[in-house]
Amino acid sequence: QTLLVPDIGHDVAFNNFSVTASNQPGITDISYQIAIKQTSGNCDGETFGISDFVDYTPGPLKLETNGGYINPGQCLRYKATLSTTDPNQTPVLSDITFNYSP
Repeated sequence: QTLLVPDIGHDVAFNNFSVTASNQPGITDISYQIAIKQTSGNCDGETFGISDFVDYTPGPLKLETNGGYINPGQCLRYKATLSTTDPNQTPVLSDITFNYSP
């Protein structure tokens, strides 16, 4: 599922992100993808395609335009993919926080 971060209202530099999660290494995993876009309106009508998303691990975000990837921007969406090799073990994503500056 793709989640939308609330509309900031103007372009900002998304600096980094952190997560609170628990998983069993080697059994469960959580991977993250992030997409940032600039817009002339609000983020509600903004569409994001597969090619807009970049794989990331928690930490610093790129501040560049590269192959359609834009930062700074106004609209940010992220995907967290939870996986397991044992149906009795599941990863838990409790919280995700994005830091930005004007």
